Amino acid sequence: RVESTMKVFQKDPFERSLWNHKLHGNRNGVRSISAGYDLRLLYVERDGHAFVLFIRVGDHDDVYR
Repeated sequence: RVESTMKVFQKDPFERSLWNHKLHGNRNGVRSISAGYDLRLLYVERDGHAFVLFIRVGDHDDVYR
C-alpha cells in the first residue's frame, strides 16, 4: 500500500484519496497522508514539493504517539 500511495502522491500530493492534511500542536509543520484505512505516512516538505522527507509510516495510533 505504501508503494502505490507514493505513486499517487508523486503525481498529485493533494489527490483526495490521500486525505493530505496539516498536523498541529507538537507536530506543527508536519503533514499526514493516508495509505488506506489504518496506515498513515507523515512527512515534512522543503521548498514546496521539490523535496519531501517522510518521517513516519505506520498505523494511526503508532504514527501519532
